[in-house]
Amino acid sequence: LLLLGMGLVASNHYVMFVDDEVRSLDAAAQPVRTLVASYLTGPGHRDLPPLYGIVLHFWLRWTAWNFEYLRIPAIAFFLVGLFLLARAARRFSGPTGASATIWVGILWPLGFHYGRLAAPYSFLFFLIAGLTLAYLRFLEAESFGRWAAVFLFGTALLWTNFFGWAVLACLAIDQALRRRAGERTVPITVAARTVILWIAVFIPLLRPSYGEWTARSHVHRGLLPSLTNCAVQVYNLFVSESIAPWRWQLSVLAGIAVLACIVLVFLKGTLPSRRFSSYSAILIILMAAMRILAPGTLFFVAPWMILSIAVAIASIDSPWARPSLELALLIVGGLGWSGIYMRRYYSAPQFLESWAEVAGEAANKIQTGATAISH
Repeated sequence: LLLLGMGLVASNHYVMFVDDEVRSLDAAAQPVRTLVASYLTGPGHRDLPPLYGIVLHFWLRWTAWNFEYLRIPAIAFFLVGLFLLARAARRFSGPTGASATIWVGILWPLGFHYGRLAAPYSFLFFLIAGLTLAYLRFLEAESFGRWAAVFLFGTALLWTNFFGWAVLACLAIDQALRRRAGERTVPITVAARTVILWIAVFIPLLRPSYGEWTARSHVHRGLLPSLTNCAVQVYNLFVSESIAPWRWQLSVLAGIAVLACIVLVFLKGTLPSRRFSSYSAILIILMAAMRILAPGTLFFVAPWMILSIAVAIASIDSPWARPSLELALLIVGGLGWSGIYMRRYYSAPQFLESWAEVAGEAANKIQTGATAISH
């Protein structure tokens, strides 16, 4: 993980700053009081969640807005999230599952792009990974400290994005499945009190969350475009945007490998891997229905998908299924990283736009008396 962090920092020049980062940094430059107030006023002012915004605000002040350090907090949250996710995988499949989680996260092409961005994506990844670990630890042994960890991670998730309710609903489904299977569960009274407390802490966000929901509900999209977007985003979740789906000579093989990964986890994986991959599918369907499914929001899905794949790798005992899953992952990762290296097949040019060269050329022309117009 330390080497991954060093690699992400060293390769920051490879990935250009994108619009979401600029909006997040602009919002974090405001005073903390203004940042929190703007988050509570409505959907038009929610560029940055307050918890991540406060961290980013003080980081910017401490580093005096040093350009080289702007992405360090996001990278740190991504690395800590992977560490917590590995601890969670260890509960299901021992040290092998923990190691598999780390390696899947390190070689994940989408994480190379979005895990570094100074937008809230890595913070969401960290919160869901922490919530998952806290939830599993509380199932092992009930104590106030472990319950407090679950409550605090859940509260932070709700205060970061209203879609956090969907994540908590998936954990409620997990409780129902565990009760049906006779496994260890959270007492109903404890679960009910926790939900009531979560509702109470979410009350200040009811008005802006409703405004955001109504604003998105006006975006109409037919069934076929929605299904197409689902397929593309599942493809991006594994391969990233470094290989565009219309690059048939590469994307067809990548798509087959992605489908093989999903099928093998569902058919040959253990019960925990099938459950968490099912929860990931539920989240993708809900985001598509709410019209918020995009590469950035895939970080809601990524922790549980990485967890399910790593647990499957560590626990599948079939003589052919485990090598097949590993081969499919190697194909997906190899194609994704080859696209990163070649830089010719991206579906999203936002990471490759040469703004430094454009600005330098404009500055040189301005010095000769030219006029620059920008938007």
